[in-house]
Amino acid sequence: MNKTLLLTITALFCYIVLRPGADSDAAPEFNHGTFQTAISSGKPVVVDFRAKWYRGSNQLAPTIDQLAQESDEIYLVGQLDVERHKDLIREYKVRKYPTVLIFKDGKVVDELDYSLSVREMQNQIFQYL
Repeated sequence: MNKTLLLTITALFCYIVLRPGADSDAAPEFNHGTFQTAISSGKPVVVDFRAKWYRGSNQLAPTIDQLAQESDEIYLVGQLDVERHKDLIREYKVRKYPTVLIFKDGKVVDELDYSLSVREMQNQIFQYL
């Protein structure tokens, strides 16, 4: 196999498999459409309003990802990038990052304290099942 082709295949593999955000276990990033669909689903929905540039949001990401992994589709979990969804930030009066809200039937029903453990967060979410 020629060296150029091998380098191209290696680079493509790294892009597809190893790129940031490629982890299928990560909480999905909502857009306007998926956000509206999720909060109208009848299930509790955990939304992490995050600023990618803010270290606190990045520190919370593993916890949010674990919540998503363990949801068993009983509740939904997703992230909203505050830079791309400023209208939603205003609508839901998000003033600090990260802010983690629980929605049920299209309405905010609670806010999760991001210092809680995954189990404590789940106990709070389970109140809305």
